[in-house]
Amino acid sequence: MAASFLREVTIFEGIDERRLAELEAKGEERSLGAHHVIFQRDDPCDGLYLVKSVVVVIRHQVVGQPIERVRDVPPGDLFGEVEVLDGSRRQFQARTLGPTTLLRLPQNSVWSFLTSYPLVETRLRTLSIYRRTVRLHSLLAPSTRSDPRIRLDREVELRPPGGRAVNARIEDLSHGGAWRSLTFESNAK
Repeated sequence: MAASFLREVTIFEGIDERRLAELEAKGEERSLGAHHVIFQRDDPCDGLYLVKSVVVVIRHQVVGQPIERVRDVPPGDLFGEVEVLDGSRRQFQARTLGPTTLLRLPQNSVWSFLTSYPLVETRLRTLSIYRRTVRLHSLLAPSTRSDPRIRLDREVELRPPGGRAVNARIEDLSHGGAWRSLTFESNAK
């Protein structure tokens, strides 16, 4: 039997390889491009996600407020556990930073697995509490930034006078952010 990817995820440590393979077989592997939105805030929960390659960023995004980068999820880690455990809607937005491979475990499959393995449920709940605590502490810590954070997330077409159009993604308009480093290639003669 091939080794299960789930074996590499800490919360599944000590679980029988056959049961992990059964759970993984119920999952859906997804290959996504760069800057792909996996889910938005307030979307219904569709399961637990595990990162197989590249990095996923979890962001708190509310119209009219700066975008908060909550955390980066590296390969071998998971996200979406809070909503799976609570049965609630998504609290944050999740998006890929580059071409990414994910494993999505449907919510009903995760719950069925957790009823057989309460230790894994305890580990998920502990992870959830830890992440909430870390986020709360970071929100309460005084900021050392002297400039305002201005974050957008949109693709634009820039056309300087007399030049050719350039496609760009604007993500950070803060001092020293991505916008300041953008340069144009002009075809004007």
